[in-house]
Amino acid sequence: MKKRIVIISALTLLGAITLQLLLLMVYLLAFHAPKADKLPIIVQGNPDAVGSIAQTLEKNSGGAYAVSVESDNDVAQDKLRRQEAFAIYTPAFPRSSITVATASGRAVRSQVEPSLAKFDESYQKKVRVELAGSSDYRLVAQANAYIEAPSVQDIAPLSEGDQGGIGLFYVAFSAVFGGYLAAVALNLVRSKMEFRSQLTLLRSLGLALSAVLTSLTTAGIATYLTGAFAPDHFWPIAGITALTYLGVSLFASALVSLMGIFGTALVIVLFVILGTPASGGVMPIELTGQGLWRSLAPLLPTGAGFSAMRQAIYFGGVDIMRHLWVLICYVVVGFGALLLARRSHRSSADLLEDGELDDADRARLARVKQWIMHSLGRHK
Repeated sequence: MKKRIVIISALTLLGAITLQLLLLMVYLLAFHAPKADKLPIIVQGNPDAVGSIAQTLEKNSGGAYAVSVESDNDVAQDKLRRQEAFAIYTPAFPRSSITVATASGRAVRSQVEPSLAKFDESYQKKVRVELAGSSDYRLVAQANAYIEAPSVQDIAPLSEGDQGGIGLFYVAFSAVFGGYLAAVALNLVRSKMEFRSQLTLLRSLGLALSAVLTSLTTAGIATYLTGAFAPDHFWPIAGITALTYLGVSLFASALVSLMGIFGTALVIVLFVILGTPASGGVMPIELTGQGLWRSLAPLLPTGAGFSAMRQAIYFGGVDIMRHLWVLICYVVVGFGALLLARRSHRSSADLLEDGELDDADRARLARVKQWIMHSLGRHK
């Protein structure tokens, strides 16, 4: 018995160490060297006039930008609000303009804006040389115009109380953390109790009530207590936080119920170790490369909750439903899996009690029980 306990304890510690090292490796891979990689940038203007500028910008970026041309400024700004692009460059002599949305990622802006300003400097010099060499004296006169740095327009500035731009991530992550913590805690309380319809429904109802309570409290802290966000944002934060918490708690509860300690480990891997770098909250997902993180970003609840709140607060709810549907799927799949767990874990005693066995089944169970008792008596 002691040997068995030692082995189990050693394996448990080994599992904890593995999760710790996995977290370290994943976070370092995602965050150690943030760099734009094919970041969508728009050059706005007449395609015939700016097409070659867009090609030069993409070529000079060394793969950092994927540059497209858009003639309509309203369409270009709509793409900015949907994160289909992350900056708009409008070249003009002697002063160009750059349009950004800081709420899409402060780190993105800090990389893109200086890069576009530097490119514009070379563009202005090129235009000046071309004008100075013209045979039209009016164009030659324009070449002497004073060149200014590009004007910058921010169509989605961050909240005054969250200038670091990480507040929404903490709100989303707290909902994810609370959801899986509630699931694990309830599973410990349930212990050896059999899965029954009543217990499953009570557990789901408890998690739903917890989601409402924690979301209202979270929204109050984020708005009225800390002032990180305006009071007008109370209900969007509360609603999305509740959906995130409920989806994670039901899904995690199903995994833990079906897989035990392995389910707990899987929940930590999915929602914490992979979920954080794939959320785009700590570091904009566009700066973490083209691989794993961008693939996971639309699938995991931390990123879905964070993105939904960002769209609601900073972008007028544009394109919010694709993020909300992810959270709704976690709610539906989690609740459905809990019901399946109840059915798959029902004991023979439950079946006998419910009267779902016929006489032949009862006889077979009696023979199995008699054989077990006989075997135990023979080995005493």
